[in-house]
Formats: sequence, structure tokens, C-alpha cells
Amino acid sequence: MQWRALPLVFALAFPLAAAPLLSPRVTFTESFPGSQPVFFQIVIRPDGAAAYTTIERPGQPRLHLRFSSVRLADRVFALAHQLHDFQSPRIESRKHVGAMGAKMLAYDDAGHHFQQTFNFTTVHAAAELNRIFQGISTASEDGLRLRREIRYDPLGVIQALDQIGRDWEQNQISSGAPLIPILRHAATDPDLMHIARRRAERLLRALSSERHR
Repeated sequence: MQWRALPLVFALAFPLAAAPLLSPRVTFTESFPGSQPVFFQIVIRPDGAAAYTTIERPGQPRLHLRFSSVRLADRVFALAHQLHDFQSPRIESRKHVGAMGAKMLAYDDAGHHFQQTFNFTTVHAAAELNRIFQGISTASEDGLRLRREIRYDPLGVIQALDQIGRDWEQNQISSGAPLIPILRHAATDPDLMHIARRRAERLLRALSSERHR
């Protein structure tokens, strides 16, 4: 099917990590060969501006998705501060567990850079950050899939929306922020089927509540 242009909000963007450091940021990355995605990065700033970058499969180009949530940023920075901006305590668990993906949490501001890497953690604040960022990744991957279907295969939009609904109901999405702009577009796109637009509307109402699970 022929490509259709979408509003500028859907345009690929460079991750915020590449921008000049004008305000503090928290960064989370995970590299997990054999999983999908094999790599992702989330950068969030105190004003809520955030960016998701992913490599979904080996050899594929990086994809980028920008979003914003002040409520999410407040929660992330509060947890980071509980961990002394990742200076201490040690995040990595001393328990011997299998490979769960190489993760990194970092805090940066104009005068500091602190980071820790870990595979698994039992530190409450770090485990909560990991849960939040995993949930953001799920939402962002769902959003990227929906964006692709809108562009290239409108008949696949309903399946993409169904996946979002399942992930939301199963508490796999920690914030709806990455999905809101894409769902708004889907709910008003005259080229999509009526049933797809209505389904997008229902999801938009649920995720717009900005509940963090």
C-alpha cells in the first residue's frame, strides 16, 4: 500500500540524549540480544519532555518516538533522588540469576554524571524505575507498530489497537504518554475504518487518565 504522510508529531526525531544538556535528565537503556527489541533507550527531563529510541531487531535502523508527561517525570526523578541520583546504593543484586538484559540508569546535569549498570535488582526504588521504563518501552513499541500500520496497512490498525488494549489491561503499560498523540490521530483519521476510529477513541480515554501502575 502506498505511503501516506502523517502530521509532524509522527516524524522521526533524534533522541533527547543527543541535545545539549540544558536541564537534568535521567536515562535508562537496556540491551538484550535475542529479545525484541534488542536495544532501547529512554531519556526524560524534569519538564516531562522524553524520547524513546529503539533497535527492534539486529540490523534494523534506530526508531525514535518523542512524548511528554510531567507526572511521569516527577515520579522518575523522585525515585532517582531516592537512589542519590545513582551514586548509591549499589543497584545490582548479589543474587545469582539468569541474564535478564544489560540495563543502565544514569543521571546527568550541568555538573554531574552518575550511572550504574545492572542485570537484576532488589533495591525497591531501582526495581520500580525498571518497571516504569519497561512499561514505557511496551507503550512505545505498541505506538511504533500502530504508526506503521496507519502509514502502510490500515487494515492492520485494529490488530495493533487490540494489542494496546491487552497490554493496558494486563498492566504492561506504565504510562499512556507515548501512545496519546498516535491514538488521537487514529481516532480522527478519515481514511481508517469507523470501528478502528471508535476503538482508538476508547483507548484514548483510558490512557489519557495518566495512571501509573
